[in-house]
Amino acid sequence: MPLISDIVLYGAANMPEADGATTGGAIDFSKRIEFAGSNFDATTFDLVSSASGDTAVHLTYQGRDPNMALQSESLVANGHTKVAGTISLAQLLAGVTTGGSIAGIAVSAGTPATGDIALIAHTLAVTGHIMQTGAANATATTPALANLSAADGELAVPGMILRTTGGTGANQIRRVLQVNPGGLGGDYVALNRNWTAVPDNTTIYEMGLGFCFDLTGSNGGVPLAGSATQTLAITRLFIGATGNYGGAGAATFYEEVFVNNNSTTAALTNARVSMGGISPALPGAAGFNVALALALNDTSTIANRQTGPATGFTTYSAGGVNVPTPGNLPASLGAASAAGAQKIALQLVLPGGMSGYDGAPTLTVGGGPPPFQASAFVGLDFVVGMRPTQIPPIPGVPIADMNGNVTREWWRWFSSIQNAVSQQQQ
Repeated sequence: MPLISDIVLYGAANMPEADGATTGGAIDFSKRIEFAGSNFDATTFDLVSSASGDTAVHLTYQGRDPNMALQSESLVANGHTKVAGTISLAQLLAGVTTGGSIAGIAVSAGTPATGDIALIAHTLAVTGHIMQTGAANATATTPALANLSAADGELAVPGMILRTTGGTGANQIRRVLQVNPGGLGGDYVALNRNWTAVPDNTTIYEMGLGFCFDLTGSNGGVPLAGSATQTLAITRLFIGATGNYGGAGAATFYEEVFVNNNSTTAALTNARVSMGGISPALPGAAGFNVALALALNDTSTIANRQTGPATGFTTYSAGGVNVPTPGNLPASLGAASAAGAQKIALQLVLPGGMSGYDGAPTLTVGGGPPPFQASAFVGLDFVVGMRPTQIPPIPGVPIADMNGNVTREWWRWFSSIQNAVSQQQQ
């Protein structure tokens, strides 16, 4: 069976995170979708690399401040030394490093990274702690592991960044995929890739929320050759998706992403993509659903994220969908092979008049002989909707964006006033 680190959620060629632009297309191995950990107390973020020579890597990121206004900032890496950001965010939404693009952000300046890049919360969950003995590289049945300091497993969540800062194997950056994998113990965490130098009980580390731009994907824990799977861009889904005012009807949004099996030796059989519980529960008639492309390596696009795929997909389900024929995620043909890429269409339905909402559904990809379940992706965060009785001024939201265009929130308010006046004149 593939390891949890072999099953990766990638982006599509077109991911503008805007309503009026083409969405979807072929799998893009440089884009990764983040499903964990954007809900935290406001914090600034620090940029750091696992490679001392990464001193010209540029990164631009955006998120929402405590007033829910979009903010963005650009930083330049300085190797192992953290570069401090200055904007305080309650939600980290998207980030792009040199050579990447996503969510309306493109970064061409600088030099591509030669190490793993972390944009990590300045307010850390753990800092200066020492690992226990038990870290290991992957085996045929177990992913790469770290054994955190006693009780630190209680602070770890999937999607967190684990960075070694001293002792054996210092200056390595990995992503936490699972806590207590295989019942090994509450302080064990599964990681996205093998260690370059396996830590021991002298290794000092820190751990926090943020974005990890992986240098490469992995096959059974082993780094994939070349840069074809280097993560250059990360986004959360449905950024800025906004419901209509009451009486205007529901607004429906679509995103297209891919799940890919990077293992070259094992297929994920009896594969199923499922939606888990949503916390907090979606209000009223709001819905979050999943459908799968009927054929692997689907490359079709949709006109925009408010237009769903016309054909070639299963019906939408709020629970889950079995992978269509051949019913599995086949073994990969090599680094960045799209032959077995399964496209996932996600549908978000916002009823008219829905208030602002920030929530975290759980998406899992499972398979194999029952009861095997690979919970590879935990937590999906999006900010949607407006207060149905909103009146100006809209707190924290400028009337115009950087390009001089009226922002979505104000445009919808102006439109609601115009509609109200028109109705009165009829």
